[in-house]
Amino acid sequence: MTVSVLQERQASAGSSSVTSFALAFSNPVTSGSSLHTFSTTSSIRTHTCADSSNGAHTSLDQNTATSAGTLAHFNKDTSAAATITVTVSFTSDTFPAIWIREIGGTSGIDTGHGINVTSSGTTRSGNSLTPTQQPGLISALLYNDSTASGAADTGSGFVASSPSSGWDWGGGTNFVFAESKRYTSTAAISASFVSVTTTDTTLILSALYKESVAAAYVPDLVIAKAQMNALLVN
Repeated sequence: MTVSVLQERQASAGSSSVTSFALAFSNPVTSGSSLHTFSTTSSIRTHTCADSSNGAHTSLDQNTATSAGTLAHFNKDTSAAATITVTVSFTSDTFPAIWIREIGGTSGIDTGHGINVTSSGTTRSGNSLTPTQQPGLISALLYNDSTASGAADTGSGFVASSPSSGWDWGGGTNFVFAESKRYTSTAAISASFVSVTTTDTTLILSALYKESVAAAYVPDLVIAKAQMNALLVN
């Protein structure tokens, strides 16, 4: 099975203080999939993530260095087959948001992931990540820390998510854009977005996922010959 995004959803909420924010996948998750979750709140907080079937998710990166508040992402490999709700938890805060993504056809996350902050240029790039194997998939989300300019668009060769943008906190302007790309080389790769303006501060979270390797097919005749040779030797 080719590695790909199977489904995803996003949600955001307003100024009421909460200590967690949850979202369910629309469809049952496929057994063995990886779950890539992005989250934010308005203040500096430590986020944790878990879901209703698999338990705790691994924290990949958390950014607390800009006015964006906290921006984080998480991973969970080899998911159970279930209808899953993902929950991000934190000390009481406002304006939470979450983006959940199911990645199928994967043997799990690769070693590369990161958050990159940029504030100039039309094309915005994520961290340079080097796969340990290929094929694979880069999964990425851009957050625009501007208050009025909206999100962005995909870079060259990337596929926009569905939904492609979100986190409007009820105001009608989407602040994030998400994308993915299957690669077939172990050369370094970066997420790439086209920014709405050349001066907005943007944060890009990205991670690499390995494509599952199919087991080699061994014909029955070869197996039978091997078994016969073993009997003759013994």
